[in-house]
Amino acid sequence: MGSHRTRLLSLVAGVALGAAAVGSAAAADTPGVTKDEIVIGSSLDLSGPGAAIGVAMKESLDLGSKMINEKGGINGRKLKIITYDNALTVPKGLLAVQKLINQDHVFTFVLLMGNPFVQAVQQKIYDSGRAIMFPIAPLQSLYEPPQHLLVAYVPDFAEQFAAATKWAVETKGAKRVCLLEAQGLNANVHGAVDKELAAHHLKLASYQAYSFGAVDLSSQVARLHSDNCDFVLLDSIVRDAAAALRERAKLGWNVPYLVAQSAGGNGLIRLGGKAAEGTYALATAVPLNSIKDRPIIKTILQRYDAEYHKPFQEAFLGGYEGLLLLAEALKNAGPDLTTASMIAGADKIKDFDPGLGFPPMTITEQRRLGSPHGYIVQLKDGEWHNAASY
Repeated sequence: MGSHRTRLLSLVAGVALGAAAVGSAAAADTPGVTKDEIVIGSSLDLSGPGAAIGVAMKESLDLGSKMINEKGGINGRKLKIITYDNALTVPKGLLAVQKLINQDHVFTFVLLMGNPFVQAVQQKIYDSGRAIMFPIAPLQSLYEPPQHLLVAYVPDFAEQFAAATKWAVETKGAKRVCLLEAQGLNANVHGAVDKELAAHHLKLASYQAYSFGAVDLSSQVARLHSDNCDFVLLDSIVRDAAAALRERAKLGWNVPYLVAQSAGGNGLIRLGGKAAEGTYALATAVPLNSIKDRPIIKTILQRYDAEYHKPFQEAFLGGYEGLLLLAEALKNAGPDLTTASMIAGADKIKDFDPGLGFPPMTITEQRRLGSPHGYIVQLKDGEWHNAASY
């Protein structure tokens, strides 16, 4: 009897050890995952035309992961985030992704920034067995139809501009809507605006394009002025939006401009100065001044000031929202972390709202976009204020 019991206990112990060994092997076979660390990769514009946003996003990854790690990390593992500059160019971004995969052996990617860049590296990342989590690339093609290895949280710019067009016509009474855009930035915006105007029996009064990265927009703005636009949509990034607004000011022209999500925030206040006053902007979150008394915002502002000793950039909150969504997916995945379990963990996210001013986020296998909703904000007296939601 005792001998039988001894053999039974040995068998149970052997099974337990075998299961533990399988778990350890699974972790060992997952790049970027050890028993106490998860290595995550990102590539942002830290030196190019979108650096005002990219630098703030990197700060959100650095400080945000530090704050998460101070609370014990995710399921006992600390986050290690490695970020490389892509200068908002595809060649530099490709090199960054190759390094993150082949040298840094990251587990997954987060906050990859730039539409053409993300489109160019998608397949390479998928082929490596890794996922793209919450990219700063508002493209409908990334989430419709849902993709197995990509989860988004920023709605397509075309959808945002369609909502802005509808608002301009129905709420602001615009009749001669015009579009000024950087070529190659967002391919579907023009068509979305045309379609929305057609639904109101209108056509674009003027369409002006310029080379991406250009800052001399004098001729384009002068043409918009001569075409008698009464509302101008500006699909751009911060630097060129500020240039267009300065040209408008030179003409003494007070027609309202509405800029893309990528052109708003503190960067436009800093670069546009007085010429930016009154400008509308698309936004995925409410303005900071409307939520600054929330405890989580107070904590972030205090930690940011202590860490960086410079004015806070609102783009930080967008990056932090993406990082917290990733953390939630990792937490839901449990200790047996793989790409598949992380994606399954993301699909369990429901009404996620940490209080950063974004709409509640819900992700499912059928809709891998956190929320299609957003806001229109306006710059008044040097601060952004909420004007509408969509």
